[in-house]
Amino acid sequence: MLGDGSIDSIEVTNIGGETADIIQTAIDKLIPRIMESQSIAVDSIAGATASSSGIKTAVATAIDGAGGDSSQWYTSVAKKADIVVLNDYDVVVVGLGGAGMPAFCSAAETGAAVIGIEAAGKIGGTSTNVGGPMTVNPKNAEVQPAVSTAGYPVDTAALKSQWLSDTKGEAKENCIDLMLEDSGSTLDWLIDSYGFTFGPLQNFMGNNFIVYSSYRPAAGQTVTDMYVHAIEKACEYNEKNKYVLELKAIHILTDGSGEVCGVSAEYYDGTIYEIYAPSVILCTGGFGGSSEMTEQYIGSAMSLYGMYQNDGTMLEAAINKCGAATYNIATPGISHAARTTTDLRSSDIIPSHQKTLDAIVVSTNVLHVDEDGNRFCQGDTTTDITENAYKAGNCYYSIVTQDYMDKVKASGLDQVYMMINGQDESLPLSALMGGNVELDPETTKYALMTGDPITDLDEIIALGEQLGIVYKADSLEELAKLIGADNLASTVTAYNGYCASGTDPEFNKNAENMAPLDAASTTFYAIKGTSYCYSTCGGLDVNEKIEVLDTNGNVIKGLYACGTDSMGVLLNVEEGYIDYGGVAHGWCFTSGKLAGQNAAAYALSKKD
Repeated sequence: MLGDGSIDSIEVTNIGGETADIIQTAIDKLIPRIMESQSIAVDSIAGATASSSGIKTAVATAIDGAGGDSSQWYTSVAKKADIVVLNDYDVVVVGLGGAGMPAFCSAAETGAAVIGIEAAGKIGGTSTNVGGPMTVNPKNAEVQPAVSTAGYPVDTAALKSQWLSDTKGEAKENCIDLMLEDSGSTLDWLIDSYGFTFGPLQNFMGNNFIVYSSYRPAAGQTVTDMYVHAIEKACEYNEKNKYVLELKAIHILTDGSGEVCGVSAEYYDGTIYEIYAPSVILCTGGFGGSSEMTEQYIGSAMSLYGMYQNDGTMLEAAINKCGAATYNIATPGISHAARTTTDLRSSDIIPSHQKTLDAIVVSTNVLHVDEDGNRFCQGDTTTDITENAYKAGNCYYSIVTQDYMDKVKASGLDQVYMMINGQDESLPLSALMGGNVELDPETTKYALMTGDPITDLDEIIALGEQLGIVYKADSLEELAKLIGADNLASTVTAYNGYCASGTDPEFNKNAENMAPLDAASTTFYAIKGTSYCYSTCGGLDVNEKIEVLDTNGNVIKGLYACGTDSMGVLLNVEEGYIDYGGVAHGWCFTSGKLAGQNAAAYALSKKD
C-alpha cells in the first residue's frame, strides 16, 4: 500500500510457481528492509535472488499502478563499515546446507564451541531442493525396503568394483570406502539424533543398487524445517554455539606461522566479521555461481538449478592463500535438468504452458544439436539429454518444423519430463514418481501435462522470439545462419537418412525415437536450451579425514572441505557425475559428519 509519500505495507498475494521455502525467505527478510529503508534498491536476499527480484518488480508495478513513480523509489542504501571480532570458537562451519548441517551438529556433539555462517537467507542451500541422499545399508527400520527386495542388503564389494570401474580408477579408493562404510550410519544418526525422516530405500532411475532414500517430511513440515531443527538442537550443546545467516565468508585467516585460524566474512549490511577458530570447515556448495571459475576449470559458464551464492570464493581462498590442491576440479556439473536458456514467464500465457518450450528441449523425438549444429547425445531418454547437455557447450538447439508445432498446439505434448514440474514443486516427488497423491489445484495449475493442447502456442513462440530462446526461419539454411550453426543442414540430411533406414551409426538412437525433419517444411524453429546444474562436482583435494591437502600432498592443518567442495575425489573428469542415486547428497552428509568430528577433535587437541 502506497501512503502519503511512503510505502506503508507490502503483501505477496500469489507466489506463482516459486519454491515455497525460497519465496518465504524473501518475504520474511526483503519486505521489512524495503519498508525500513523506503527503497526498492535494497540488496536481494542471497539464495532467493529470483524471488527477491520478483517482489521488487511487483512493488514497482504497484507503485506505478497507485499513481506513483517507481523510479523515485530506488534510493541507494548505505553499507556499514563496522568490524566485529568473534574469538574463542573451536570450529567455524562455512555454509549450512547438506554438508554444513551435519558438520555443525557432529562438531557440536563433542562439546566444542561451534559457529556456523551461511551466505543465504535460509538454512539448507541447494540440498533442501533435492530428492534425497545415497546411503549404503543403513540399519534404521524406517528406511528398509521390502524384505523380498532383490539386491538388498547391497553388496558393497560389487558396488566398490563398479564405482572404480565407472571412474576409471581416478576416484580415491579411501573416499569411496567412506561412502560404503559410513553413509548408512550417517543416515541412521540423522534419523535417531535429529528427527530426520526418509522413505524406504530404492534404486534410482533404473540403477541396480538399492542406495537411494528420499526425504519424507512429516505433514506440515518441510525439509528446511528438519535442517533448522537439527542445527538449533546442536546449538544447545554449548552456550557459545550459534549460526548467522546472510554472512558470506570471503577470506581464510592465518596466524603468524601460516596456520589456519579462522575466516573473515561480510554481513548483508556491510559489517565485516573476523571469526577466530583453529578449525575451518568449508561447505560452500562448489563454484557453479562463478562464471569466471566455471569457464576457467570446466570450460563454460554454468546455469544453475542450485544456488548462485555458491560462487567458489572460499575455494579460491584455500587455493591461493593456503596452497590447497584440487582434485578433478574440471569435472562437469551435476545435471539432471535442461531448460530454455531464459525462463518464459508472462501473465498472458496459461501458467502450465509457460513450460512448453522447456519440455521440447528435452523431448526424445526431437533433434538436438550443439552451437555448431552437430549432435551431442543419443537422446533416447530425457535423462540422456539432460545429463549430456553440458557437452554442447553454453547452449544447444532443439530443431522442429511447423508440423511439429501444429501438433503441439492441437494435441499437446506427447512427453513431459518429470523434472519440468519438479523444479518449481508443481508436483510433489511422490506424484512425479507415479504415486497416487491428492494434488492441490492451486499448485498443480502450474504443472504441464501430456495431451494438453497448447492453445496459446503462437503467443509462446512470439514471446520466445523476444527473449532470444526461439529462432524462426523459412528454411534450414536461413535457420543455420540465425543461430550460427554452420553444420546444421548437413546434420539434418544425415539424421533424416538415419530415420529412413532405422539405423543411427553415430549414436545408436532407437528408430522409434527418430523423427525426420521435413526439408519441404514452410517454417523451421530452433529452441535454445542449456544444462541446469545443481552444483559443480570437482573441488579441493581431501583425505579420508576430510582434511584439505596442499599441492605436495600434505595436510593443511585445521582446514576441511565437504560436499561438493571436495566431491571430485569420488569422480572422473571424463565420465562426470555418477548417478547411483543421490551420490552428491550422500557425500554431503557423510563427509560433513566426519569433518565435524575430526575438526572438533583437532581444535580441542590444541587446547591440551
